Amino acid sequence: MWLEKFKEHAKGSPLSVILSEGEDLRVMGAAGDILRAGYATQVTIIGNTEIIKTRAIEHDIDLGGINVLEPQKSELLDTLAQRLLELRSAEFTTLESARERACNALVFGALLHESGYADIHISGAVQTSAAVIRAFFHIIKQNRKEGMAASFFFMDGLDPRWGQNGAMLFADCAVNIDPGPKQLARIANQTGNIAKKVFGFDTKLSLLSYSTKGSGEGELVEAVLEAGRELEKLQPGFTWEVEMQADAAIIPEVGDRKAPGNAVKGQSNVLIFPDLQSGNIAYKLVERLAGARAYGPIMVGLNKTATDLSRGCSRDDITGTFLVASYYHLKK
Repeated sequence: MWLEKFKEHAKGSPLSVILSEGEDLRVMGAAGDILRAGYATQVTIIGNTEIIKTRAIEHDIDLGGINVLEPQKSELLDTLAQRLLELRSAEFTTLESARERACNALVFGALLHESGYADIHISGAVQTSAAVIRAFFHIIKQNRKEGMAASFFFMDGLDPRWGQNGAMLFADCAVNIDPGPKQLARIANQTGNIAKKVFGFDTKLSLLSYSTKGSGEGELVEAVLEAGRELEKLQPGFTWEVEMQADAAIIPEVGDRKAPGNAVKGQSNVLIFPDLQSGNIAYKLVERLAGARAYGPIMVGLNKTATDLSRGCSRDDITGTFLVASYYHLKK
């Protein structure tokens, strides 16, 4: 249901996208799928043109209409290197050193994106999340007006009984490793609002813990409780609950048994994890064992719309992530 909605929206309001790992077969295939379906007006992939051309022929991938840029041969390289020198003056002292770095496909793509060349930048099928997010933060940079720099996964394809007609938002599974209570509250408020205002959820958000309403104790539980107190100060305009175990958050009868009268009533569609480690583990388990589709992580709080990918992603995952990012870009 959700993916079809995003497809129709993209066809009606197509954007432009950069995929900076153009030598990867999954990326090539997704680039072609995005363009031919009419989801984007311009699709750019970055990499060695000869390698891309050879692999496309060998694997019968149609790259017709796709813009292929090789950093070392691009007429844009010097301009982008100069921009990198301006953005990272403490790191690069000469234009030549900046030029050398700008030849990196990920950095080149981020610089293109920062310059306004495309609406969306997707990377992470090959590069580690650490490398991708570092490039985004160093070049695209944070936008304080957009909120805290964080991320969310759009989890789709669940049983329609779960979440919002089979969809949930998970946060933060990619950016903030060990957020303190104030950070966690801001992540919760930001993600809950995205669910409500962008995707039209009747947001029911749970801040997760290994404890439900006093069943456990310790520093980690207290940190989540403090995050709840901080969230209350932000006066969120959606339903939320704090200190919920995952089963109590998503299964009505379990929530009623463990936390009678809880606000979300076991119907959470936004799950906020206490740290990156638990969130990252959870989304991968739900994706692989429950057969959900994990689109993202979609970055929030940056100057541009950008997404990371899992290195275990498929061609369809890349296309789906673009569709979610496109919808988010136009609705935020």
